[in-house]
Amino acid sequence: MKTLLFTSIFILICTILSAQAPNGTFLLEDPAFNSYFIDSDKIPTVTGRIRNLSPDSYSKIKISYSIVTPFYDFQIKRNTNVSSDGSFFLQLDYPFPYQQIWLSIGDSLYTCLYVNTDLSIELDAARVDKKKGISFSGEGLVFKGTDGELTRLMNNHILFKRNQQLEISREIQSLSRTSKVPYNEFLQKLEKLYTKLRMIDTEFLKENPSKFGWLIENERTSRYYAELLSNSLNDMMDDELWLKINNHKSFSISNDGMSFYRNLIMYISITSGKYRIDDWNSIGKYSKIDDNGKKLIDSLVFYQKTKNLKQYNKLAGKAFTTFSDTLAAISTIKAITFLDANFIPVKADYLKIKLGSMDQNEQITIFDLVSKNLTTPWCKNVINSELQNLMASSQEVKRILQDSKPVTSNYPLGQPIAELPFGARLFKLNNVQASDLLGNIKNTFKGKAILLDFWATWCAPCLSEMPYSIKLQQGAKNLPIEFVYLCTSNNSSQEKWKQKIAELKIPGTHIFVEETVENKLLNLFSGKGFPTYVFIDSKGVYKSGFIRPSATDLKTLERLLENK
Repeated sequence: MKTLLFTSIFILICTILSAQAPNGTFLLEDPAFNSYFIDSDKIPTVTGRIRNLSPDSYSKIKISYSIVTPFYDFQIKRNTNVSSDGSFFLQLDYPFPYQQIWLSIGDSLYTCLYVNTDLSIELDAARVDKKKGISFSGEGLVFKGTDGELTRLMNNHILFKRNQQLEISREIQSLSRTSKVPYNEFLQKLEKLYTKLRMIDTEFLKENPSKFGWLIENERTSRYYAELLSNSLNDMMDDELWLKINNHKSFSISNDGMSFYRNLIMYISITSGKYRIDDWNSIGKYSKIDDNGKKLIDSLVFYQKTKNLKQYNKLAGKAFTTFSDTLAAISTIKAITFLDANFIPVKADYLKIKLGSMDQNEQITIFDLVSKNLTTPWCKNVINSELQNLMASSQEVKRILQDSKPVTSNYPLGQPIAELPFGARLFKLNNVQASDLLGNIKNTFKGKAILLDFWATWCAPCLSEMPYSIKLQQGAKNLPIEFVYLCTSNNSSQEKWKQKIAELKIPGTHIFVEETVENKLLNLFSGKGFPTYVFIDSKGVYKSGFIRPSATDLKTLERLLENK
């Protein structure tokens, strides 16, 4: 009771502070957003200019940016070019309010943008420290335009008492990963850590008073609730706490704001039984099933009735691979039904557009179902647009794999770099189209299935999966499959790439890929960033079912290798 009281007091404080958004501030889950969305002129504009470089230097500058979205794919990565006068432009697709963008300009700048109307970035290359560059804010960087003040404030907030903020974040992460901590004890510890963050925010806003202070409060509250939801999946939370979380609204399309909604939809999905299949026979209502499929379903039904969990769980893994698209449809229908029954239409629709999957084919199935169960105009608009993009990407992948020609180059996978003693073959790729690379990979390993692993040397989740990938690859050494690792050049170098491969002793085919090429290839498969895994069978057909190495055993891989 005492823990609940502390938590409720903290939540109440956050809710009151977060409610101070100015009149006219739009929320995506409010009905009034429809009229705002219809006016396409309201799509925010983001422009920039780099000064004091020689004209021939601008073409060598690499600009990449990640846009936070309200969809399942949390961020989308894009690249842009710098014109001969040093100017550049970032493309946004929708008029979303307070949308967060993470911008990287070569080794000179990494910063966070918040865009609501218009923003201009000016970077004076002559004033930038050539060795350190600029992180978030610093000499030589100026934010202008309507959103200049907001972006400046948010970056200064990131840097304020930076070490203390990072240490508290590490404690929160450590606490969240400690499953042995009793739930009530977890709540109490989490509340204390967020009280520390609130005190830092209060001090920052006292020193930097701003009309946007309410957004800092709202961001922190969203992050706090996201942590509560993530760590309450196995412990049903108190009704009073659930009500407060359910009433919370994030004003920004940011990492913190969208983490809140993502974890909310995950909590709801588990509550609604989205991931529980009670009636395996219902699969026949959604897809055609061959004799082997019928035998599998009959066995599952039998083991479910007789409560033979060992055999049931053994076959359930096979079923989730065999019927992946169908199960995605059933799970989506369950979630949609739950949302419609428990939320007002506009909020239910806003949560529906966040349903998704890491698999492109499953995502198409999900978006198709969601699009047919929306009543909010702007939600219908964006989902139909995203669905069309997904389907176009899917068709492009099929075309590339079907139309690829035999390899004629001596180095179809790029320039050979090295062959390491543990079975790693390294190539560096330059001046190639994403579609050509995919076709070359397919034809180089003709008759084999291919597992593409999109990764980065600095990506912690990518690196944590590598030991599982190595184990899986070693177990599959006699199977007709090739493991191909595509490492992005973004924020990395050839030396770092080679060092990481050698350090982890990762066998297989490794290609160091230009960032723009890797991003285009990721987009073809509707990749959600790093890591992304893509399975292509020996016939050159993209197949669903591979999630990640740590969630895949040899038997699952063997099932994927079966051409049906």
